[in-house]
Amino acid sequence: MIIKKGDSWFKITKRYKITKAEIIKQNPKYKTLKLKPGMRIYLKVKTKSVGLKTEGPSDSLICLQMNQNAVLNGLYFTNTHPGIRLSSIGVNGATMKKYLNHPEFFNALQELHPNLIVLWFGTNESYAKYSPEVFMNDLIQMKSKNKSLKPKCFNTCNNASFELIKKK
Repeated sequence: MIIKKGDSWFKITKRYKITKAEIIKQNPKYKTLKLKPGMRIYLKVKTKSVGLKTEGPSDSLICLQMNQNAVLNGLYFTNTHPGIRLSSIGVNGATMKKYLNHPEFFNALQELHPNLIVLWFGTNESYAKYSPEVFMNDLIQMKSKNKSLKPKCFNTCNNASFELIKKK
């Protein structure tokens, strides 16, 4: 995570449900952490998926009531039939850098248990100040991180990713 103006230890530990000692342990290059805007610290946060079983017609309404401490990062619907499952996780408008800096993306990816990951990046990077070298470096980091979490999973990219960056 990147520290923003106004962030405090209290706010961070409450938001991510992690202690200051755990954060310092996860960031060994800092002997003591003084929070400064723009500083990058790494957090391995605990996530939990909650199963929801429903019976009823496909146009049923699902209502979720959450307490103050809950954070909803998305909904994922499955069925019991075999076949291909397509999952699109992420946020429209985000660049690869954003995903590399947020562990929530990789936590969500792990919970899907994929056999194939298709990285679909390039459109937003073509609008940002992204050089082809930076794009390739980020892509290699993304594939490497995916491979470390899911060693048997195949990673590939859409062809447009490279073309959009090259045209700049």
